[in-house]
Amino acid sequence: MGEQQPERARRTRRAVLAAAAGSAAAMAATAISAPASVLGHDVDDVQKGTDNPTTAATLITNSHGTADTPDQGFVGVSTGLGTGLHGFSGDTGATPDDPVERTGVLGTAAGVSGFGVTGFGDFTDSFNTVGVFGSGDNGVIGEGYFGTVGVGHFGVQGFTTLDDPGAVGVFAEAAATNQYALQAIGRVKFSRSGRVLLGSSKSSVKVTLAAVTSATHVFAQIGSLRPGYYIASVVPTTGSFTVYLNKALTQGTYIHWMVLDA
Repeated sequence: MGEQQPERARRTRRAVLAAAAGSAAAMAATAISAPASVLGHDVDDVQKGTDNPTTAATLITNSHGTADTPDQGFVGVSTGLGTGLHGFSGDTGATPDDPVERTGVLGTAAGVSGFGVTGFGDFTDSFNTVGVFGSGDNGVIGEGYFGTVGVGHFGVQGFTTLDDPGAVGVFAEAAATNQYALQAIGRVKFSRSGRVLLGSSKSSVKVTLAAVTSATHVFAQIGSLRPGYYIASVVPTTGSFTVYLNKALTQGTYIHWMVLDA
């Protein structure tokens, strides 16, 4: 018989595979724990966390979206109290007549039913959330057959600031005498209108109303058929106005009135 090989010299196939697997695991662990090489920033790439100066427009295109599953080309998110996306134009010569070239954010929709800019705010009972906010001499400008369209319980609502005497919540202006500044289709409701009962044997009635002055326009009419009776005059004064008939009534009658300020 030949000499037997030493025990430690004999290695089975299973032992060889086990050793190879151990070496591969060690190499993987080393690769994970070791710092990876840092590639240099390509000057043509958009770099986050810093200014990216350029002399031409930057376009980001996403071709993934469809009509059934629309997708976004660019999304800006702020998890704190900041702004998700802020657009700024450095041109200080902005004018309402030519705003496009001096616009911080410009939204364009190519489709016939698309929206250039869309803003969403949560619906709450406090009515404090805002979908789209505009600030400036002209906060929001809408141009089109319908310049600005509002849909909701109140389609359009205008407010004035407290310390601004003579301010107007909603202002409408016609550019020519053959145009109309305001058109309403349907019923119209005025808070400075109402009716008051003029009692029997009375020929006048006084109505108290805040902000009435001697220059206020007050319109009044008799609310029932009373042959021989008519409104003789309506006299406004500070904080009230008085409606006078031509003679005393023989039965109580409502007088309808509406106030327009000069």
